[in-house]
Amino acid sequence: MKIRGVIVGEVLDMSATADGAELTLGLYPSKIGEIPQNVTASIVPKTLFGEKYVSLIVPGDPSSRHIEAGDTIRRTEVA
Repeated sequence: MKIRGVIVGEVLDMSATADGAELTLGLYPSKIGEIPQNVTASIVPKTLFGEKYVSLIVPGDPSSRHIEAGDTIRRTEVA
């Protein structure tokens, strides 16, 4: 998992849902203060061979509060 190109954690678990998938993410404790509470996420291709990773996207107006354990990260809306 990356934010602004920096690795900040990893995907711990994934389960299929009616709307797509639900991921459990593990953030590195030293990086939590760098991730605003209103961050969103996209699953993007890493390679042409199907590998993917989670990219965290900081909004134009980031929250002054950082993300905390148990928070939900919404998916980034794409056109």
